[in-house]
Amino acid sequence: MGRDELSTQEQHAVDTIVRHMQEYMDMRFAQSCRVNPRFEQIWPDLAWQQMRQLRNTLENKKAWGPTRFCIGALLASDDYARIHDIFNPTHQSSIQVEIVEQQEDTSKGRRAEVLEIHDFRTLYSNIDKAVATIAMVMQIFLWWDLPDAADLARFDLKMERLRKLEQGISDEMRSSYAEIMKDLDHVPTDDDILTFELRLLKKAVDRFVGRRENEPGYKVIIARKPSEGMDAVDRLIGAIAREQILLRNLEHGQELDENLKQQFSKALGVPAESLSTNMEADYIHRMIAEHKKKLRGAMTGEISGEPYDYKIAQRDAILRKSTALIGDRDLSVKEVKEE
Repeated sequence: MGRDELSTQEQHAVDTIVRHMQEYMDMRFAQSCRVNPRFEQIWPDLAWQQMRQLRNTLENKKAWGPTRFCIGALLASDDYARIHDIFNPTHQSSIQVEIVEQQEDTSKGRRAEVLEIHDFRTLYSNIDKAVATIAMVMQIFLWWDLPDAADLARFDLKMERLRKLEQGISDEMRSSYAEIMKDLDHVPTDDDILTFELRLLKKAVDRFVGRRENEPGYKVIIARKPSEGMDAVDRLIGAIAREQILLRNLEHGQELDENLKQQFSKALGVPAESLSTNMEADYIHRMIAEHKKKLRGAMTGEISGEPYDYKIAQRDAILRKSTALIGDRDLSVKEVKEE
């Protein structure tokens, strides 16, 4: 089966992992720009390419014996033995080289006039070696963050399943669980099934939490709390909306009112009667760009605010959700069987 033949469940698993990976990439982008503003111009195109390649990898299928598995669906599953294989650099099923490319040595046996490019590092090295380095760092970010994105996707999918189970368990669903829960000596009850799924949910949470306890400092995503809170975000969104309306009105031949003309005149240092439509439109474009930059900073904490560990905040959030869901239910009665 190819990528175009993924089942609905497989595609949903891939999409959920990619969504979390995009969130991580956005946070890595904000942190990287604080360190080196040059990233701001280069990152978006590189990130788009890297995320597209990541999706292709997750939609691919790999064989374990006679059976082929969709990588993304497997990463979001409870098959921890095969997940270990996927992340094990020495295992034949590892996807490390598909995420962090190895630069190909094309120095032997090629014609001098042919420039052979087979990977991102070679591509960008021939444009700008500094850009190639950034691309490589981004791939390393992807490799660091993929296990956590898979854990969070697994958590999301299990939360979806639990909500579905709470709406009612059909006979078909009960039969499926009876096959999985072979250690039971009776047909599984609603409580048996919910307890089984909650055990798996807790295990998914424990993996994410355990990784935080052993995470080296250089892998941490440093985020910043918005110093002005949501009020600043709302103000900036409102300002951008008003400026977009002004720009549209100008494009349709409507003139600015006298108060705005005086404001523009003062800001541009040009007499109000000398302002042209092009000058006014150019100034509005600049205001929109500036407010968008401030908006991104307010939402990500890029420009100010107290630093914090982004994944620790995620850990606390899923712990709160899972603890509230599990409540005082005893999950130690039976072991969860894994194939």
